[in-house]
Amino acid sequence: MIVSTNDFRVEAQIPALFPLEENIPSNSIVSERIQSFIDKYEPIFLYKFFGCDSDKVSEILDYWREGAGNAVYDELLRKLKAPIVNYVAYQYFRNETIVNTTIGGVVEQGENGKKNSSIWLCTKLWNEMCELNRMIYCITLKESCPNTEVFKYVNAMNL
Repeated sequence: MIVSTNDFRVEAQIPALFPLEENIPSNSIVSERIQSFIDKYEPIFLYKFFGCDSDKVSEILDYWREGAGNAVYDELLRKLKAPIVNYVAYQYFRNETIVNTTIGGVVEQGENGKKNSSIWLCTKLWNEMCELNRMIYCITLKESCPNTEVFKYVNAMNL
């Protein structure tokens, strides 16, 4: 995979995800959840970024697994790390907003915490990802962006 749990920093920082060296019980649980989101959403991001060009995505993923020294791919994958982290964090925060339980969907409540909305964070993560995607695509690939959702900005209403 291109990103790891150590890449979640700044706005994409996941609460309860501490440096992996720290032996905190909740750390391994959160780390495993984040890894499952990475495993699921990183390939989806790549398909959307490359306009569903499955040959291009397969070529890049094969290159990444082999660890060959192609300077163009190295640079592209290095630049794609931040947008992928934002995409995965967006999906994670959106998923964590409501927790499914045996009685239905429940909004988590912190007893002594200040309630805040994940809408603004998700909007910021998404729009920053879009901006990075547009710059990377136009500058690195020297082409106009495909018309897929990872290039389209959203507002706080997710429209």
